[in-house]
Parts: sequence; C-alpha cells; structure tokens
Amino acid sequence: MALEYQVKSFPLIPLVSNANVVFHNINGVQTLNDKNINSLTYGIYRLDTTSNIEHLTRLFDNQKNTYWTTLSEYGQKSDDPLRSVTINDPESDICGGINYKKGSCIHNYSGERKTQNNISYYSQDGEENILTSTYPGETVNIVFPRAYYIYESYLEFNQQESKPKAYFILGYSDKDKVWRMIARNLNVDTNTNQDRLKINTIDKYKSIKLIITAGRETDNVSLNKFNLYGNTTLIGNPIKDYNGIKQYNKHDNFENINQKTVSFSDDIEVFYYNKNEYYQKLFTQYFPTFFILSILGLAIIKKK
Repeated sequence: MALEYQVKSFPLIPLVSNANVVFHNINGVQTLNDKNINSLTYGIYRLDTTSNIEHLTRLFDNQKNTYWTTLSEYGQKSDDPLRSVTINDPESDICGGINYKKGSCIHNYSGERKTQNNISYYSQDGEENILTSTYPGETVNIVFPRAYYIYESYLEFNQQESKPKAYFILGYSDKDKVWRMIARNLNVDTNTNQDRLKINTIDKYKSIKLIITAGRETDNVSLNKFNLYGNTTLIGNPIKDYNGIKQYNKHDNFENINQKTVSFSDDIEVFYYNKNEYYQKLFTQYFPTFFILSILGLAIIKKK
C-alpha cells in the first residue's frame, strides 16, 4: 500500500463497488462509508442532490451502463452559435428545421433551483463590499470526511442526447467560510463522452457542489460517473510542484507590493445566443480572484 505522501493524486470519492465501501440510505440521507482504515479515502462521505436522489450512487459505481439523471427542468432552448447551421435561417425554428444539425441545440436550465454565495472584500479605503454569485441548475453535493486539495475533476456521460453543455464546480473553504468557483466548462465537447478539468487552487475543500446549468438535446442531463482527484497535501500537485513556504525579506520583489494599485470588474456575464432575443443571459457576478492574481503577477515580473 503506497503511503499518502508518495501518491501525487488519487480519486477522492470511493466507488460503491470497492471492497469495504458500504452504501447507506437512512431517511433520505445517503452516505458512502469506506471502512478500510488503510485506505486514502477512509471515512464517511455524505451525498445529496436536488433531484433523483435514489439514483445518485450510480455516479460512483464505475458502471458505464448506469447513470444518474436530472429532472426535466432544462426547457429553455437555444441554437448553439458554435455548431448550428440553421441559426440564421428565418424559416427554421429554434433547434429545428429540415437542415437542423443534431448536437447543435442547447437546453438551458429553467427551474427554480440555484446556489448563491456571498464574497466579501475590502476596498482601498477599508470599506467592506459584498459580491453575490448565483449559479442556477441541478446540483450534486458531496461532503468529504476530511478536507482535500483538489487537482482535477472527471465527468463521464454516455447518453448522447442528454449530455451536459455547461457546468460549474464549487468548493467550500473551511478556512474562509465561503463557497468558491474552482472549475467550470461552458462548452462541453459534444463529440466526447467525458470531460476532465484541471483545478488550480491552493486551498483545501471539504464540501463540493457540481452544478449543471445547461444540457444538449433533451430537457434533462444524464451522467455516468463523477470523481475528483487530489491529495491531503500540495506536494506532488501536477499543475505546479509545491516546495514549501518561502520567507521573503525587504530586498525581494514584494517590498513595494502594498503600493501597487489594481482594479477589477465585479461582474462577469456569460451569454448564450438566442435568435429571437439575440442574447440570453445565463448567469452573472462571480468574484474574479484569478484576475487579481494575474495583475499582481505582471507587476512582479515588471519589477524584475
């Protein structure tokens, strides 16, 4: 058995089919219990979803012929501007017509379920500001037995017509007590049956939300498998090796960092094309921390 620090990345969610993994459903509360004390995933995982909870464990059984599906709440159709050949044809309906190309339809989420989180930050004059992020869609929730660094996500979907089009992954930071958007794909390749996303974060997360905001050809979305990969430490992170904390002194490039002024937009909006309404807004407002870090990085490079 490999020791934890020897493993760069491992699956964070145990499979139902694994030995010593027990599934429980008690009064609607579903859990996976990895009873192997020597396992890297030892402990109890709590599972929840906004729809079809009775089939949720099919995401973690490692079987290609079983799947979890959302409710039929993806009713707002629009032509995919990247794939549709009838989007500019006035004689064709949305996602229709004799020349319609299969796989070029988007079914946006039209239900009432949504996830919101507030992010606070302080302006230069010390005033606290609150940004609100909203993510509409069916959600899968996972609570780990311990906090993990997450390096990668993996989705598998073998139902051609009910593939996801767009989804987000949120992680709850126990350190800062906030939900953060840690990964997203707004244009899942319609020609593939799986999707992997690299997750570049140096925070640990104990709770994860998978939020599906849009599907393809049908008014629901089906998934065969979902897992996350990571470790309990940053050592071995495949994105960038972690070598510990460096001690900086006044001669380093950060000596004047408090004198730098940065600005950012607190709104990012994503639109899907709709030929009847021109653009249809899908979501707004999440805090672009990666943008701030990019500016600081450029300032440091310029300093050098």
